[in-house]
Amino acid sequence: MIDRTEEFQRIIAEQQARRQLTAGSSARPPAEPPPRSEFTAASAEIGKAVAVTQDKLAKLQQLAQSKSLFEDPTVEINELTLIIKQDITELNSKLVELQRLATVEAARGKKQRADHTAAVVEALKARLVGATREFHQILQTRSQNIELLQ
Repeated sequence: MIDRTEEFQRIIAEQQARRQLTAGSSARPPAEPPPRSEFTAASAEIGKAVAVTQDKLAKLQQLAQSKSLFEDPTVEINELTLIIKQDITELNSKLVELQRLATVEAARGKKQRADHTAAVVEALKARLVGATREFHQILQTRSQNIELLQ
């Protein structure tokens, strides 16, 4: 029998030294995420604003369905209606600006990016149109409830 323990330990030591050298040379600080484009930041902001507006619409829906003559939340409804109108108007103008940014992105050349920005704009428009449609339905519901109370 030949005792090869020393040879084995030397090979292990060499392997560990190689691993430390390669790990040390390739150890880089973690890469920072790429900065968000103006389009990405704007579309995220609009998406959040649409969600907040939809939450306001849900509250308005609850208030508008009130059929009690004595506990009529008219003041709250009027205030919330005004706020939602302003939100929708502001979101429409922001979507116009986002469309402009999408056009700029499309002019930079990459078709896939242009398609993506166009899809994002269309999705946000669809969400805003849905919210606007819901707003009109809520106002119609409120009008019908007022007529029934009189």
